[in-house]
Amino acid sequence: MTAPLLNGKQVSLVIGRGGSHWYRVGDSEALYPSVTSVTGAVLAKEFLLPWAKKVAVENMRKELLEVIIDGDPWNQFFSGDRLNPVWIDKIVEQSKKRPQEIAEEAADLGTRAHNIIDDMLQGRRERTLDGLDEVMKKPVAGFLEWLAKTDLEIDLSEIRVASHKLGVGGSMDAFAR
Repeated sequence: MTAPLLNGKQVSLVIGRGGSHWYRVGDSEALYPSVTSVTGAVLAKEFLLPWAKKVAVENMRKELLEVIIDGDPWNQFFSGDRLNPVWIDKIVEQSKKRPQEIAEEAADLGTRAHNIIDDMLQGRRERTLDGLDEVMKKPVAGFLEWLAKTDLEIDLSEIRVASHKLGVGGSMDAFAR
């Protein structure tokens, strides 16, 4: 949705290389980076490093236990009486990637739920769980339950906004009264 929200001018989304989001006001050539890009580049995500370490170590433990308990054939995991270094390197690399895989899976789930909810808010989809796969039912049901408990009226969703003063743009999920 493109909406006239900044001094009567439309704010539009421009997708850059690598999927980056930029915002343009009216027919100006100036592009504003998204608030998410700016905060992601500036703010430290201190809680992510311990989480990523924990996930990587848990993955290595799981892989090692599977070898010790279920390993077959043993020769692929051992060189003589020691663990095979090639196999260890493979597990270390796999474990390093696991936090990013989990983050991407969660982001994909969030994007799917967000899109379904936006379709509901914009009247493109009924506000029911009918037709949703099991994975989507829980987050969408949570939203619908929350909405039913509020006395909010959602007027607009996915509203693009920008600030000349701050030099950033973004999309508000909803505007409600």
